[in-house]
Amino acid sequence: MKSPTFAHRLHYFIDNFLLVYKPTGMDIAQLRHLLLEGAKIKVPDTAQSFFESKQCIPTQIAYITYHHERIPIFFYEAIPTSLYHVAEDKCIFDFDIASSVFYYLSSWQELFAPKDHLQRFTYPHSIQAITGTVQVPVVNYYFLIFKEAIENVYSITLQNIYLSNGKFITSVTHDVDIVKKTWKIYLLQHLKKYNTVACVSILTDYISGKYITNNFNSILINSKTSGYKPTLFFLPVRGAYKGYRNADYDMSDVAKILEKIGKDIEIALHPGFEASENEAIMKENIANIHRRVSGCRYHFLMYNALSTPHILQHTSIKYDSTLGFNDMPGFRNGTSYPYLLFDFQTLTHTKVIEIPLIVMDATLFYAHYLAYKDAQSAFEYILPIAEQIKKTGGVLNVNFHNHLFYNGVFTQWQKLLQMIIHYAKCNHSSFSCLEDVYLTAANTSYFEA
Repeated sequence: MKSPTFAHRLHYFIDNFLLVYKPTGMDIAQLRHLLLEGAKIKVPDTAQSFFESKQCIPTQIAYITYHHERIPIFFYEAIPTSLYHVAEDKCIFDFDIASSVFYYLSSWQELFAPKDHLQRFTYPHSIQAITGTVQVPVVNYYFLIFKEAIENVYSITLQNIYLSNGKFITSVTHDVDIVKKTWKIYLLQHLKKYNTVACVSILTDYISGKYITNNFNSILINSKTSGYKPTLFFLPVRGAYKGYRNADYDMSDVAKILEKIGKDIEIALHPGFEASENEAIMKENIANIHRRVSGCRYHFLMYNALSTPHILQHTSIKYDSTLGFNDMPGFRNGTSYPYLLFDFQTLTHTKVIEIPLIVMDATLFYAHYLAYKDAQSAFEYILPIAEQIKKTGGVLNVNFHNHLFYNGVFTQWQKLLQMIIHYAKCNHSSFSCLEDVYLTAANTSYFEA
């Protein structure tokens, strides 16, 4: 793998910045040209040796308080006492902000960090763990710093499209892993509680075949009552991989249901094991879902920073929503903003947009993760994350698996989702399915060009 040059990193930084901030009083293409030219805003190239040596974690880390947040700073010649200084109508940065953003958004650290038994990048080996910033969208603040510099020297206004009128976006998503075995899961839970009435109800649903429909009806009722359109990720692969399951259903098992509820939900792809590293398998997954889909989220959050963006670029997929930590809520790539994935094989960004996953149910409740016992405790943990998105904009993208919404067993998990929705409404968030978020991100003259 060739190391990205400063020009690669600068282009990637600016193109992603312009997916978030739109100028008034200047054409976006003109602004992009001025920023790449660097006549009035100077960003030093102080990171080339780091990328050439293929290190995982920067050896130099300083911290500066910005907007009351402790923000890590990398890639500087001397420990900066300020972020930038203005001289003769030019803004000169005191650290390499372009390479810092590239480091986060490109998933550079994931290329060289230790992996778990499924070859996944995990929180304990991340820059977020080292700096204590998993609940802080560091890139959001880098962008805000850059925005202020641009407005200072060019006398224009930049608008964050994900913080319009003080509003952020909330997206509720559901990975559909288990369909046919949901009745068994619930039956066992109710048997443990000696709840015979519920057991009879579950067995009746199973015998009649209604248990599959009832599961999806519960999701629909919840979304319609709460006023949002959910995104459901369907897994068109069965079988197991290294002892872990893919789907327990075929797409034919849910075909009639999807025909009926398709207008009320967004249907997206949940590619199975190996699809993130094998283009042929990925394309087979896309074909097997038997409908047009815009987005995907890989099963078990499988993602390879070297191969996955390259694979996605060569498919019909428009957006991905895999990049959240499987073992910790927060900002895996330092942001809540949609951004363009970087392809290390071509050293350029793809046209595939990543919509980061921020909160996943299993991370909060499973015993081998955070192991919260009740919704209130889990909500108190994720509240600072939500507050950061409220403050800086972006997408509060949450994932609650479909099998939680049936016959009243996982009540604390369901309660947590309702608490998140209530928080979003109280704080004037808009609700969007992920395809609509993608369209918002892609709807710029530069991106379409």
